[in-house]
Amino acid sequence: MVAGMSFTTFYIIGVKFYGMPAWAWGISPEGIGTVGMVLNAAVTCGVSRATAAPPKSVQALITSLREPGDEPPNNVFLYRTLEEKLELRNAQLDEAYQDIKSLNHRLSGENTDLEELNQQLHTEILERQRAEADLQERTQQLQKAQNEAEVLKG
Repeated sequence: MVAGMSFTTFYIIGVKFYGMPAWAWGISPEGIGTVGMVLNAAVTCGVSRATAAPPKSVQALITSLREPGDEPPNNVFLYRTLEEKLELRNAQLDEAYQDIKSLNHRLSGENTDLEELNQQLHTEILERQRAEADLQERTQQLQKAQNEAEVLKG
């Protein structure tokens, strides 16, 4: 088909737009499509003879599409199989989504517990720092008092 279409297109464009003479038996650009069809048929026959026939399964599929009958064509079963696979995959994705949702809920609870623990630790650290600061201040006061007592003794 490409050969016939290419020939016809080339001829029409050449004659109409580039001033090419109507060299194919004096046929006008409007009528050259018939010659393109004959060229297409010749190329198709040549390619068909030069290549192997399609597999039997392809031939059977084409025959079933050309000749409608009471039974659906084989490709309908292919689509049905794909739909079943799609439904199965959707069910798997729904299950995975529910698992993720459950884990997210559990992790949110654990997150809340960790936040409370973090606040408790922070409070304990601040209390310890205050206690250390008080202890250091008292130690300095005691050292100062001892130094003054030694000065008074001495």
